[in-house]
Amino acid sequence: MNIINYIVLVCLCICISPIYVSEYEDGVDAILLSSKYGKGKLNISKIIVSSLTTLFISILFVLITASLRLGIYGLDGWDSNIQVNPTYWHSIYNVNFLQAFTLSTLTVVLSSMIMSSLILYVSSRSKTLYGCILVCIAILLLPKFVNIGNTVNILSKFLDLFPVNIGTIANHLGYYKFYNILGLELNYFATLSILFLTFIPIILIFVYKSFRNHQVSS
Repeated sequence: MNIINYIVLVCLCICISPIYVSEYEDGVDAILLSSKYGKGKLNISKIIVSSLTTLFISILFVLITASLRLGIYGLDGWDSNIQVNPTYWHSIYNVNFLQAFTLSTLTVVLSSMIMSSLILYVSSRSKTLYGCILVCIAILLLPKFVNIGNTVNILSKFLDLFPVNIGTIANHLGYYKFYNILGLELNYFATLSILFLTFIPIILIFVYKSFRNHQVSS
């Protein structure tokens, strides 16, 4: 799923980036923002369409990957615990391969949604499309350039929450990794769900306000 996560996120950087910034470049923002629904309904529709596009792209790639794997390996062993695989022999999670695949799918979708939200915000603040794509690619790849070794520490836990690292399902299922949130010890997947379901709406609110308050260039 790690490669699929990369492909999905790069596709999103290319497909979602033009949503706002292309209108700034073409000068259409002056017309849209002065129209009756430009700052309201149109703005919301852009966010909704971007979210639906993100879901479609992420789920499509997951289904393609699942179909290829089913065609090669078949369905045998789907109900076996993941510990029978040497990669997960030390995993603390009592899940079978079907449940692990479901978790993997959800993490890819979540990483896609958070990345899409960030791309929308960058797009709403950028002046050129190429600049927007470059910034989004930098946000995507930056965590990969941080050398943390093989130890699990605060920095490694923090970097694991970046979209580019979320799809590394073997790393998340295979190791003991918990987060202390308000005194509660939560596993990686619970932490991911809580944080992203909290921050995605917040980022989208900033996106909405950014376009609504955009100053048209003269």
